[in-house]
Amino acid sequence: MQLVAVVHKRVARRALIRLTTCCVLLVLACCLPHPAQADPTTTSRAERHSPTPASRDELLEIQRKIQTLRGKIMSATVAVQVGRANGSGVIIDDEGHVLTAAHVAGQPGRMAIIYLSDGREARGVTLGMNQELDAGMIRISDPGAWPHAPLGSSATVREGEFCLATGHPGGYDVGRPPVLRWGRVLKNEPSALLTDCTLVGGDSGGPLFNLDGKVIGIHSRIGKNLTINVHVPIDPFRSSWDRLAQGEIWGLLDSEEKSESASADGASPRERRARQTVPPPPQGGGAWLGVVEDRTAQDVARVQSVAPGSPADLAGLQPGDIILSVDETAIGSFAELQSAIRRNRPGAIVTIHARRDQQVYELRARLKPR
Repeated sequence: MQLVAVVHKRVARRALIRLTTCCVLLVLACCLPHPAQADPTTTSRAERHSPTPASRDELLEIQRKIQTLRGKIMSATVAVQVGRANGSGVIIDDEGHVLTAAHVAGQPGRMAIIYLSDGREARGVTLGMNQELDAGMIRISDPGAWPHAPLGSSATVREGEFCLATGHPGGYDVGRPPVLRWGRVLKNEPSALLTDCTLVGGDSGGPLFNLDGKVIGIHSRIGKNLTINVHVPIDPFRSSWDRLAQGEIWGLLDSEEKSESASADGASPRERRARQTVPPPPQGGGAWLGVVEDRTAQDVARVQSVAPGSPADLAGLQPGDIILSVDETAIGSFAELQSAIRRNRPGAIVTIHARRDQQVYELRARLKPR
């Protein structure tokens, strides 16, 4: 009898342990998060459309193609500095047009510094931007022959297609070439391309290439993590080329447009912003700098002579100086210089960048009335 009682106690204890274990597992199953549903912007989706290379030879062929393209696409990739903003871009023609992100270029008419992959520096001017898509354009104003990349079409990009991303992660680093990354297109929409190419700060505005070496997108922003990133498709750049080249701003987000009401004079938000961007012309005789144009110079604002006692003279400008910018407005001709001066009132202090004997000087001039 005692033996039977002992056996019954052991069986009951084991049953209790099993029951407790089951309860604990049930509680954990209820409390732990359920597995997430498949994210359509993951690499698995890309693999369904374009599977992993099936053989070593196929992978080596892709490697050879990338090695062949590497020099060409990296030479067209540039670092961009506009004021305090730093980013990347890509030269897309021999005239020096650079595609980048709108949040890198900023307002039209600003001076930009372009750093090429071979260490050269060039000056440029920001042009137009589509704020909604984050598409911007810059034109190199210095003379020269510029390496450039051809444009592809984003409409023909397939999900799962291999792609290459270049840029300057972390900002421009002297002596370091653009960084190249390999990935896949995860999703293709009219307003955005998603890829798993790793991007970080400083890459914004850089190019996305297909394996033919053609630009299919421009880096815009990082997505949910470092390997889900958003790019502006190249086709909207094509369709709005004239607007961008002419320095137009458009594409304001609906939420921002609705949050602003019209002014008392009936002006729209866009018109009010334009008034703030371009100061009204001065009254009376206007502002005066005191330089005479060198008419033999082409595509630059070269000074022939400086009026004694003028703001230019007091600031230190000399005959032969080439004026590059007034404040943040890039200057490519004497007419542009005159326009930049006229936008200021007498008494205003302007910052002038001028080139003299291959050196760039920063001067400050207090404008006088005519």
